Amino acid sequence: MSIKNFESTHTCGQHGANADNSRASRKFIASQIQIVLKARQDLRVVDIKNDMLSNFGIKINYSKAWYESMVHATNTGSRVVIDADDRRFRRLFISYNACIEGFIAGCRPLLFLDGTFIKDRYKSILLSATGYDGNQGIFPFAYYVCDQENEVNWKWFLQGLWTLLYDRKNPYQPSHRLVMISDADKGIRAAVEEFFPDAFHSRCALHLVENFKKKMKDFGHKANVATTLGELLQSVAYKFTISE
Repeated sequence: MSIKNFESTHTCGQHGANADNSRASRKFIASQIQIVLKARQDLRVVDIKNDMLSNFGIKINYSKAWYESMVHATNTGSRVVIDADDRRFRRLFISYNACIEGFIAGCRPLLFLDGTFIKDRYKSILLSATGYDGNQGIFPFAYYVCDQENEVNWKWFLQGLWTLLYDRKNPYQPSHRLVMISDADKGIRAAVEEFFPDAFHSRCALHLVENFKKKMKDFGHKANVATTLGELLQSVAYKFTISE
């Protein structure tokens, strides 16, 4: 097989009709601008687009450079931290300024810590810190996306929470001692002890009851007995006095 004809007009990539449609992924773009963002906190979307064009000859879609800039533009004071290793995403911490100020000004000194699976192709983990407002409503405070729920990631997350509350001009000073509620996972326990040593660390009643029921079954009790005992324990957990 040999080349017989030379076609000088290209219709692919940045040379033809697709020139404005970037082949660069969001991951690649993020890896290229991460170092620049650390040095230039005021980096604009247009700056990112121009840098990608001049450095790599890539015309990126506006939306790919939009997210972090819009977070800071619409919620000045928000905290967005992207951690990458060798150009690979590792973890993301995010808390909107409206949530930070709302928690400090209008929520009880109470934070629920929990983790759950993100049902996507990357099988990520979402860690969250949630408050409780004066209307008995759930109040989102901060989120953290990572690869697994372990002590290292819980410490990274709680260090971020500590920064939001105390590394500020007017540090968080609630009228009552801060209470943090979790399933008492060993990673959470270690993180709370390190970054919030003065806070009460309480067990989530729902997790406690489920673990209790499982233990009852392990001890040989029938399922209906374990369920009844669990219901009694849950009832006790919501009483306010010893006599009740």
